Amino acid sequence: MALRALTTFLVVGGGLLLAAVPVFLVGRVRNEPRLVRSFGLGAIAVAILCAAIAAGSERQVAQCLEAGNSDCIDSGAAGLQLVIVVIYVIAAWSTAWLTYRE
Repeated sequence: MALRALTTFLVVGGGLLLAAVPVFLVGRVRNEPRLVRSFGLGAIAVAILCAAIAAGSERQVAQCLEAGNSDCIDSGAAGLQLVIVVIYVIAAWSTAWLTYRE
């Protein structure tokens, strides 16, 4: 269970940090370290949330299989993670664009 959570944290966190590169570049050019720090910490927070969702989903599926069910899938967890990641990416890119336009 911990391996899936760690893997999810690393993959999602790395992807979010890559998606936030425009914000980091604009923040450096405009000399706004608070912007860079807030989106960096936001990426870590979203990655922790996605890791917790993945761990909970894995535990739920394991309990379902232990109960004797053969068709145990938790598709809602992947959808929730996707929604959270897309919201972060939209916020990062729109913030980068609006800060760049100032």
